[in-house]
Amino acid sequence: MAVALLVPLGVAGCVEEFTGTELRSDATQETVGPAAVRSVSQEVTALGADVLRTLAARDAGDVAVAPGALAVQLSMVAAGAATSSATALDALLGGVGLTTSTAGRATIEGAVSVPDGRGGTRRSPERSGSVSVETAIALWIQRGPTVAEAFLDDLAVAHGTGVREVDFRSDPEGARAAMNLWTSGATNEAVAEVAPGGSVTAVTRLLSTAAQVVQAPWLLPFDVEATQPGTFTTASGEVVEVPTMVVEAPIGLRWGAGPGWQAVGLPYLGRELMVVVAIADPGAPPLTSRLDADLVTGMIDALRPRPLTVRLPRFSLDETVSLSGVLADLGAGVVFDTDLADLTVAAPAERLALSDVLQAIRLDVTEEGSGGSAATVTPGDVNLPPTSREVVVDRPFLLMVLDVPSRIPVLLAEIVDPS
Repeated sequence: MAVALLVPLGVAGCVEEFTGTELRSDATQETVGPAAVRSVSQEVTALGADVLRTLAARDAGDVAVAPGALAVQLSMVAAGAATSSATALDALLGGVGLTTSTAGRATIEGAVSVPDGRGGTRRSPERSGSVSVETAIALWIQRGPTVAEAFLDDLAVAHGTGVREVDFRSDPEGARAAMNLWTSGATNEAVAEVAPGGSVTAVTRLLSTAAQVVQAPWLLPFDVEATQPGTFTTASGEVVEVPTMVVEAPIGLRWGAGPGWQAVGLPYLGRELMVVVAIADPGAPPLTSRLDADLVTGMIDALRPRPLTVRLPRFSLDETVSLSGVLADLGAGVVFDTDLADLTVAAPAERLALSDVLQAIRLDVTEEGSGGSAATVTPGDVNLPPTSREVVVDRPFLLMVLDVPSRIPVLLAEIVDPS
């Protein structure tokens, strides 16, 4: 039997430096290969599509979800679940048993660990730069109850982590500060707050947090001097002015179309990560109203190299979202119900329910990329042939950051007002 370890991180005597106490087994993490990770891409994509569609129906503003991170969050909770709670969590990922075994949960972990491994210096004949995908996921539990060693073993083997103890009951604000401080440190200060005010109360007992940050330069940067004010018609019909970037590329970009939509693929340096931007045809229903895994994978499959001119708003995505209501709408309400939740595998003697699933997502879209630094290696002032198709993103659009080899969506978002 693996030994459960109490590993204090942070300085408990100093509130502003306390990041919780990690309970963690010394069991060795199981690793999975790229083929196994790709085998769950459809389930992770379906989860992200379902959540984004539901979010968009509930919220008139910009909405976003990190599908891979969410799959891991649910998997970690599922490791402590039984009976109807275990069934409900498994159903969110297709009901195929991914969250009901340690091996399945280890495969889900790859949906985050594989894209995170894309970081580092990347080069092309024209540029070199730094790519970074930062993901910080933690499960937080009320201090005091005995946490089962088998649960900690499972988390260590499948996810390479444990659970973090804080005192929600006596000091909810101190617990919230610890969660935010830990997340800030785990994302190199890119995300300062994953748990906003009001997200933690004295009745919180179990809570999941995730932060996702992508920083990468484009393979083909937009022309800074070509950026001009442009018009964008929001979902409400209001016309706003936004800085509109331009890239003209006879090679290097991708384009595809399907019933009622068209999409462009904008690779980051290294080509392992790519931003996909899709817009509905004029008069067609919003993409999020019909969003599912088939639509997302259809867009990915349709993308082909093509000479393109793309006009895209410059914008920042800075979203912190509570997903408990959305997940309940999708059938997992039992996990959040104090009277019905069964998380006895995690803490046999404690009545636990999941209070919330929080995500913080940060993404800048600029002429250079998404916050990643790059340097020009060779001059770009060469004569290029003209492009043959122009795509103008001047209305609400679907945004995806795709891990190309695994086909895992790192991020899915709907941008309805980039201003």
